[in-house]
Amino acid sequence: MAILPVRIYGDPLLRKRAERLENIDAATDSLVENMYATLAKQNGIGLAAPQVGLSRRLFVADTSPVIERGSRAVFINPEIIGTDGDAVYEEGCLSFPGIYFDLHRPRRVGIRYLDLQGNEHNLEANGVLARIILHEFDHLEGRLFIDLLTEEAREKIKKLMRQRNIIPAKP
Repeated sequence: MAILPVRIYGDPLLRKRAERLENIDAATDSLVENMYATLAKQNGIGLAAPQVGLSRRLFVADTSPVIERGSRAVFINPEIIGTDGDAVYEEGCLSFPGIYFDLHRPRRVGIRYLDLQGNEHNLEANGVLARIILHEFDHLEGRLFIDLLTEEAREKIKKLMRQRNIIPAKP
């Protein structure tokens, strides 16, 4: 297993819609294992392929750091089939290290996706898993969690990231 470099805010790949994954094969298995290793190293709970430099519609989730009986899941070529409710939860992103904000997102989500064997599944998730799914799905669409914030909050994040030398200072 390898720890993959995580793309940081400002990387243009994070703003592009990811491409459909056409072949689920040994390379996909390897990518997923490397993504889980990266996720664990970064103390994260979700990671999308664009965050590690691949424009593919794939993300992984691991709820075990936040739920006692948490589990792992792989979502390939996912489609959101419905959302419901509203919940506020503190959210961060590995592409914005050390930055956290309270965000409104739907409380529940329905998703259709493929697993590593190419089997199709439909899942209704709520709570933390719904939050992960919605956050990581946004990455596949080229959206970032800061897009859900006010302009003032986005500027605050950019300022914090410049102060911490995560992104370059304005010219």
